[in-house]
Amino acid sequence: MKRADIDGIVILSQPLGDSRLPRREQERRVVRQMLSEYYGRDVAVSHHPDGAPFLSDIHDEISISHSADQVVIAIGQDKCFGIDTETLRPQLERVKEKFLSPDEQWLFPTLADKLWAWSAKEAVYKAARSEGLPLKNIRLVGDYATVDGGGVYRLTTVDCQEDSLTILAKGVTPKGRFAPSPSGRMHLGNIFSAVMSYLSVKSRGGKWILRIEDLDPQRSKEAFTRQIEDDLLWLGIEWDEGGIADIGPDGPYRQSRRSDIYEEYLNRLKATGYTYPCRCTRAEIMATQAPHSGDSRIVYGGNCRPATLPTITAEPADPHATRLYVPDREITFVDRTYGVQSTNLATDSGDFIVRRADGAWAYQLAVVVDDALMGVTEVVRGSDLLMSSAQQIYLYHLLGLNAPEWAHVPLLTAADGRRLAKRDRSMAMDSLRELYTPEQLLGRVARLAGFNPSGAAMSLPELLDAYRLLPANSTMTLSVD
Repeated sequence: MKRADIDGIVILSQPLGDSRLPRREQERRVVRQMLSEYYGRDVAVSHHPDGAPFLSDIHDEISISHSADQVVIAIGQDKCFGIDTETLRPQLERVKEKFLSPDEQWLFPTLADKLWAWSAKEAVYKAARSEGLPLKNIRLVGDYATVDGGGVYRLTTVDCQEDSLTILAKGVTPKGRFAPSPSGRMHLGNIFSAVMSYLSVKSRGGKWILRIEDLDPQRSKEAFTRQIEDDLLWLGIEWDEGGIADIGPDGPYRQSRRSDIYEEYLNRLKATGYTYPCRCTRAEIMATQAPHSGDSRIVYGGNCRPATLPTITAEPADPHATRLYVPDREITFVDRTYGVQSTNLATDSGDFIVRRADGAWAYQLAVVVDDALMGVTEVVRGSDLLMSSAQQIYLYHLLGLNAPEWAHVPLLTAADGRRLAKRDRSMAMDSLRELYTPEQLLGRVARLAGFNPSGAAMSLPELLDAYRLLPANSTMTLSVD
């Protein structure tokens, strides 16, 4: 019998073995043997009418899953459930429309992908049902699943074979975050993103993190960090974790103080053999590459990429950036606002920097490590970062970290179409605080979000009561009149 621990859950596994006994009796015998050994005494094992074994005299949270030749048992204090996957393949074509939405059927194109998705939903269904929660809609989002009105579940694959797998669904506290850069006074666009991220996670009964993204030492100022906190508190918005005081278990919550953590994860990337030193300057890259698809993004052409990958080479002594190779692969995910998104890493992104030549940490690496280690389950942020999601999903998978749900919100623009910036004095928080009360400003934000048509003043609790998701396939920008 093999034994492992995953997030405090004891996982026991053992081959079903050959036997002349009928399948159900053999299954019960193996389960009884495994659990008797685990508990150090005889246990009683019975069968539900649907064929799933259960223990009649032990009340731990136990899940028993089996394939054609393997039994897997999960024992833990959290609500975690495996599923019987023996007949998933022949059943899948009959039930996939019940369990997988059209978007999800497209997201999971192969039979193996669909098997994973269907298994994950079944595991969440059992976990949520046991809690007596409403089962309106189960959505797979990154490495999590959400149940409308019923919480967020982290998915763990316990046992995977050619024709079966066992997935555990562990209930977790929803977490969102607001991660401003302290390079100037916040403006209305920053407040719009902050309020939407706060309302989104609080409407699910979750926690909201304030993380300060002060990676750039030249532009980041302590005074701006304090102003960010003061402006949020003026609006009545309080964070559960983070901030200057480093509230919470997963700090520090300022990126400038997390360099040792980023170093550890950069070394993990280097161990894959897919990073390499790059000495190209931005000017050189821009001179040799055309902007991508008519926007300002430049796709790196691979000038410094080694001829063969993966490869691990000694770190050169001269100044250099560290780039991460990306394959010719489609990354597909569902954004809560903009629907199904698909990006080819090679043609739409290119190899990207994870550490700059001056030693500063790149945004892509830092944000992935921080969101994963802080337990962030949903990321609500501006639509200008929508294209970054594919690079970040790639990093999550390479590093073995849990990817969150994505919900991008439109960028606010001035009447002439210009994106709001911290230099726009009329939209900066010092000006806005002179013109509005907190309730009036929140009412204006709610009108922009579409759930306060009159723009009347609203308190934060009133906003939470009225909050609803942005309409699907919203515009990428919203004009501020």
